[in-house]
Amino acid sequence: MPSYEQYVLRGHRGQARATVLQAGQWLERAATAQGTYPAAAQVPADLLRVEGGRYTVVVATTTTSFTVTATPSGRQATDGCGTFQVDHTGARSQLQVVGQPLPLTSDECWSR
Repeated sequence: MPSYEQYVLRGHRGQARATVLQAGQWLERAATAQGTYPAAAQVPADLLRVEGGRYTVVVATTTTSFTVTATPSGRQATDGCGTFQVDHTGARSQLQVVGQPLPLTSDECWSR
């Protein structure tokens, strides 16, 4: 069963990555149209929803920058990739979840 659980975690991880990247693209399009990044409250809630509810996605913005963060919850909190994050420069990273070991490498988390 451990390999099946890893498969499930990896599937939800992919959904979180897609959500974070789509939100970042939406913010970039909005900034191109308006000249500045919109306030976080203006980001459509549907855009921040990850299927299965295993991640909570939060957006932080200023007029010149943004950060989109997907934090695992529930059973997903044991995933070795931790929290996914993308910013206005396109930088992708993972952050350690409290109480969990250091996250896996970017290649392991963003490429699979």
